[in-house]
Amino acid sequence: MNGGVMSESQPEDQANGGNGFSSVLSEEIIGDPCKAEDSIESKVELTDDGDLVSDAADSETPCSSSDPRDHQTGPIEYHRLVLQNLPKYFGFKQLKNWIEKLGIRPTNIKPVQGKGRHGAVQCCYLSFRSKQASEDAIPIIATTPFRGHSLLVKSAEAAPDPYTRQDRNPRGRSDKNERMETSSTIPPELQILPIVTNLHHLSYDDQLKAKQNHAVEILRKIDKKFQYSSQGTIQWLKGTRGQFCAVDKIKPSPMPEKYRNKCEFSVGFSPSGERTVGFKMGKYKDGIIHVVSPSECKHINDAMQEIVKIFQVFIRSSGFEPLNERSREGHWHQLTARTNAAGDSMVNVHFHPQKLSPEEINGEKERLQKYYEGLDDAHRPTFLYWVVDDRHTFGRRTERMGEELIIGNKETVFEEALLGYKFMVSPDAFFQVNTSAAEVLYSTIVEAASVSPNTVVLDLCCGTGTIGIVLAKHVKQVYGVELGEAAVADATRNASINGVTNIEFICSKVEDVLSDLLKTKVQPSDEVVVILDPPRCGVHNSVVELLRRSDSIHRLLYVACAADNEYTISNLYGLCKSRAKDGRAGEVPFVPVRCTPVDLFPLTKNVELLFVFERAAADASDPDVGMPMQ
Repeated sequence: MNGGVMSESQPEDQANGGNGFSSVLSEEIIGDPCKAEDSIESKVELTDDGDLVSDAADSETPCSSSDPRDHQTGPIEYHRLVLQNLPKYFGFKQLKNWIEKLGIRPTNIKPVQGKGRHGAVQCCYLSFRSKQASEDAIPIIATTPFRGHSLLVKSAEAAPDPYTRQDRNPRGRSDKNERMETSSTIPPELQILPIVTNLHHLSYDDQLKAKQNHAVEILRKIDKKFQYSSQGTIQWLKGTRGQFCAVDKIKPSPMPEKYRNKCEFSVGFSPSGERTVGFKMGKYKDGIIHVVSPSECKHINDAMQEIVKIFQVFIRSSGFEPLNERSREGHWHQLTARTNAAGDSMVNVHFHPQKLSPEEINGEKERLQKYYEGLDDAHRPTFLYWVVDDRHTFGRRTERMGEELIIGNKETVFEEALLGYKFMVSPDAFFQVNTSAAEVLYSTIVEAASVSPNTVVLDLCCGTGTIGIVLAKHVKQVYGVELGEAAVADATRNASINGVTNIEFICSKVEDVLSDLLKTKVQPSDEVVVILDPPRCGVHNSVVELLRRSDSIHRLLYVACAADNEYTISNLYGLCKSRAKDGRAGEVPFVPVRCTPVDLFPLTKNVELLFVFERAAADASDPDVGMPMQ
C-alpha cells in the first residue's frame, strides 16, 4: 500500500510511532517495558566477567564501593534511566566499559534478567545522584550504538534511598506497593509518552542520529539473515562487511512535531474512573486497562486535540458506556480523526450495538448529530460519519455493519494536497500520516527510480495511487495494482482530478495479475521499473519469485515501513537469491544498490526505508552473482 502507517498506528506512528515504532501509531498501549522488573520473580546479576550470578537480595551493582551516606546526609533520591533493546549476548564488563567511554558516571548499574537461569537481559537501570546528570546522559546513549544495537533510553521513576529502604525491609527487597505509589505520582498523560512517542525526550537532531543508527542496525540484521540463508551462494554478500548495502543519510521530516494527519483513539475509562478518549494503557493480564488523554502527545496537532476534547464532552453525557473488550459490554468503541492543511476534518465515531434495538441505535445517532450541529463552524467537523460495528466482533477483530455521513455535504470530498497534486481520501482509505514527510519520500522515489519517457512503471500495492500519479508525468505509462476495491475507486478518481491520463489501475491480487500484465502491457523496448510498497506482512512468495524471474524488469524499489520483520526480510531475500542450482540458469537475481531512510514518524524510533535493487551483472548461469549492471 502506497504511502505508510502504524495503526496502520505505532506509533506510526509508535506514527506511530514503534518498537517500533509501528509505520502506524498503536492506539492500544499495553504495558510499560520500564516495569519489567515487577514481573520477574528473581533477579540475576552479571559479573565483571560476563557470568550470570543469582542475587537473592536483589541488590544493585554499584560502580563504586563507597557508601553514599559517607558523602551525603539525609535521604538520597536516585534518578534512574532504563536501557532497552540490548543485545541478546554481552558481558557486563563490556557494558560498563562502554558507559565509561561515553563519559557517563552512574552511581549504580543494574541489569534485569528474564525468567530462568539463562534468561536474556531484558533491560538495564542506571542510577544517578542528580536529575541533570541523568538528562545529560539520555542523548549520548540514544545516539551511540552498543555492539551494533541502537538502545532505547528513557527516564524511570526516581528510586528512594536503598539504605533507608533496607531499614524498613530487613531482607533488602523493594516494596512493590511503594513502587506503585511512586509511579502513581506521575500523571497518566506523561506515563504514556515513552510508549507512544519513545524518542520524545530527545532533540530532533538527536532523534535523527538515533534513527540513522537504527537503520544501520536493520541492515546488519538483514545481512546476517542473508548470510545464514544463502550459505555462501551469493557472491556479493562476501563484500558487504556485515551491512546489507550502502545507506544514505536519513532525510528529515519538515514537521518534527504535530505532524499526524490521522489518529485512531480508543474510548474507555481513565485511571480516575472518568470516561475518556485517548490511548490505552495497562496490562491485559492484570485486567487493568485505562484510556489516557493524548493532551501531552507532541505528534498530534491542535485541531485533532480539539476533536478529542469535543467528543469526550459528548460521551460523558451519554447514557451508554464505553466498550469493554474483556467483558464485551458497553457501546462507545473508537474515534478516528483525520485533518488536513486546509483546515478540514473528517471524524468517524464507532458505536457497538450489542443487543440494542434499531430504534435505540438511531436515537443515539440523532443525539450525536444534534450535538455537533449545535457547535459553531470553527468546532464542527467538516465530515462526521456514524459507524456501527458488527455486534458479533470485538476489539481489533471488529467489523462494520454500516457507515453513514451525518454531518457534511455528500457532494464534496475530503482532500489532501501533496507535491502540487490533490488526493481524495475516503473514510477507509490509506494515506500517509505525515503529509510533509510523504512529499520527501515520494520525491526520493522519483529520483531513485531513474525513469525516462520510455519507462513503464508497475506500481504494486498502489493503495489510492499516490506514488503512481506523482511518477506519471515522468514516464510513458503507469499500471497500478491494488486488492481493495474502495482504494482502486479512489485512485481512479484521483487520477481524474489531477488530469493524469497515462495511468491505469487494476483491482486484483498482485500474484493473480502480474504475469499477464508483463506479457500484455509491456513492450520489449520498454524499460520496466517496479515500485513495491506492501503492507507490513509483505507480499506473497509467488510475487517475489515472478519479479525475480521477469528479466524485463530492470529496476525495483521496495518501500518498507517495518524492514526488520521476518516478512520483509523474506521478500528481500527472495529478490536476491540465486536459483541456478535448481536448474533455473536463466534467472538473473536482483542486487541491492542503496538504502535511503526517511523519517516519516518523528518522536518515535520507526523509520521508513527505501531499498533500490538492480539486476546483477554476472552471467545468469553463475550462482555467485556479482555487482549490479552499470
